[in-house]
Amino acid sequence: MSPCGLKIRARWPRIEPVAGAYKLSKLRQRLIKPAAAMPKLSRPPLRPHINRKIAGKRMIAILSDDEKQNIGRDLYECLVSRGQEAEYISTAGLDIKPCYSCGSCSTKSYLKCAVKDDMEPILRRMIHAETWILVSPLTWGSYSSSLKKVLDRTCILGDTHYYVKKGELVKSMRCNIRRLFAVGVKDLCSEDERNAFSSLHHENITIMNVQGKALVADMNSEAASIAEEILR
Repeated sequence: MSPCGLKIRARWPRIEPVAGAYKLSKLRQRLIKPAAAMPKLSRPPLRPHINRKIAGKRMIAILSDDEKQNIGRDLYECLVSRGQEAEYISTAGLDIKPCYSCGSCSTKSYLKCAVKDDMEPILRRMIHAETWILVSPLTWGSYSSSLKKVLDRTCILGDTHYYVKKGELVKSMRCNIRRLFAVGVKDLCSEDERNAFSSLHHENITIMNVQGKALVADMNSEAASIAEEILR
């Protein structure tokens, strides 16, 4: 009703259909499929940056501190003679700095080490190997300093975070490694030092979530017997 008392009948404007609206709705129905018809999305691979089909080879990487022993070189020649594809990496004379635990590889320079030295080409040679063999003079039940630095720096090939598995902190590896062997070289090694070396290696394979074994050899040990243990 208007202020003058007259009744006014409201008339809404007629909305004309937009040309092509019907066709657009039909097209939208065809494009937007129901959830049941949508293909299931597979989970992304655990190691997205490594193509196993390209690597595809059961390669063995031997890291050896051969300043005071030749077991690593002899083991490499023995494995190659048996038809194994092996990579020999000597840490002698290389400029390898320790891991500074700066966290850059999981934050600022994601998956890249901020320390620039001779470690980067070593990582490139190790990344596709399924078996790692660490050969080192046995020093107080542990690896030599140079080999210890190499092992610490391989953390960049592992997951960026730890998680708990069977009550243990685990940092699984993102590369192809499945087995880790450690060969400690020392004459007249005591039982306590053997046990310490085995315990250290057990911690390594637990954190890396791989399999492996620790072996102790002397300077005169035959590489063939060590190779048999590894190839079992």
